[in-house]
Amino acid sequence: MAEQVAKREGKEEELSWHMRVEDMSHEKGFKYPVFEWSRVAKDGARGGELRAWPLRETLVFETRRGEGPFTFYSVRDAQAKIDKHGWGAVPHLAEVFQLLQKTSNKFPAKDITEAKEILSELKKKWLALIPEE
Repeated sequence: MAEQVAKREGKEEELSWHMRVEDMSHEKGFKYPVFEWSRVAKDGARGGELRAWPLRETLVFETRRGEGPFTFYSVRDAQAKIDKHGWGAVPHLAEVFQLLQKTSNKFPAKDITEAKEILSELKKKWLALIPEE
C-alpha cells in the first residue's frame, strides 16, 4: 500500500491507502462489486474514501470531515481532487477504472444471469489488484 506522511490538525501522522471490494445489493436482487479505497491513520481513523461504482461508471470521493460526495467520470479529475488534500497517488486507480469501463461496455446484459457473470468477473479482477497483508 502506498504510504505517506500527511499533516492534519498541526501534527504529523502516517496515513496509508487501504483497498477492498465490497458487494452492494441491487434493486433487481443481485449483488455487484464496488471498489473502495480508504485513507486510514495508524490509529485506525479514516480520513476519507474513494469508491468505484461499475453500474454508474463513476468514482465518488468524500472525506470524514463532511466534504463531498464528489462524483468523477475520469481518473484525472478524481486524482486532482485527492491531490488537493495532499493524500498522494491512489494505488491502482487507473487499472480499477479501466476495468470498470470495460465492464460497463458489456451492458446492457441480455439477462440477469449474464449480468451476474460479468460483475463476478470484474470482482475477481479487482481482487487480484489488492495485495495480501
